[in-house]
Amino acid sequence: MQLMVWFFIGVGILMVFGVSVPIFGTGIGGLWLVLIGWFLSLFAGRAYRK
Repeated sequence: MQLMVWFFIGVGILMVFGVSVPIFGTGIGGLWLVLIGWFLSLFAGRAYRK
C-alpha cells in the first residue's frame, strides 16, 4: 500500500511541474493524485494501528 501511495504522490508532483505521464497526462490534475495519495496514506495508517 505504501508503494502505491508514494507512486501517486510522486507522479502527481511531477505532473504539476509539467512532466507528461502517459496515462494521467500533465498539469494541475496532478494535485488530485497528490491528494488521493495523501488520503490513502492517512487512512491506511489509521487502519494499520487498529
